[in-house]
Amino acid sequence: MLTALGFTSDSVVALEAVYSTMIDLAAKVLVKFDITGPATTLAGIKVAGEFATYSWSKQSVKNLNVDVAFTLVLASEKAPTPPPAEDPVEIEAPTVDLNDVEINKLIRGFYYDVAVNDVYIDALCTGITAEQLLKYVEFTITNATIEDSYVVDRNGNKCANDALVGTGYSVVVTASNSVSSETLTVRVIMVGDVNGNGKVDSGDAAMMARHYLGIELLDEAQLLAADNNRNGKVDSGDAARIAAKYTYTWDDNTYESFYKA
Repeated sequence: MLTALGFTSDSVVALEAVYSTMIDLAAKVLVKFDITGPATTLAGIKVAGEFATYSWSKQSVKNLNVDVAFTLVLASEKAPTPPPAEDPVEIEAPTVDLNDVEINKLIRGFYYDVAVNDVYIDALCTGITAEQLLKYVEFTITNATIEDSYVVDRNGNKCANDALVGTGYSVVVTASNSVSSETLTVRVIMVGDVNGNGKVDSGDAAMMARHYLGIELLDEAQLLAADNNRNGKVDSGDAARIAAKYTYTWDDNTYESFYKA
């Protein structure tokens, strides 16, 4: 219909699909007043959310001394605005608020080694559970929220909430949005927990002694857990700190951890 009236545009098909009923009516009016031909040709008809007004006029309609002005207003529905593109997900370094009174009863030292994704937790001798770790160790997520978080043991098995977290366990945090998904896996080193049972006890001191004497060497994670005084080696100073924490200094609040950023 538009082409027949002399309209020219790259968007003729799209425009006619949207305004077919209105255009048919306009065409009849144009023909009725003998307004046809090049005078009705339009270039670049606007669609897709645009508003446009087009006008035609005819003098001495039907050879009568009558002038006619005709205006056609086109307005399509505005295309929905797409949602802004989200930025990629970022999971920042974990933190613990050691000044929190409740947390300080359980954790006195915390250090995150960003180079290798190890987190050192200096906790009370009886240990902390997976539930407590996920509650008190905070992961700041940018451009998303935490989708899932859990603790796995050294074999990769997911831990129950009440399971003690031992040296070599890992925290897994996942977050995602429409653009990306990120997973951060952080290995846990429980300071003093050399045997990996989640507690600091005589078994840890025995393993340190056997290593020191060359009877049975500790693996990499165990060596990190054994270095209580953070001097980079296993020695009598580490054993002394384990004994002090195990016997009296934790409960009377005199224990000072070497693991603070």
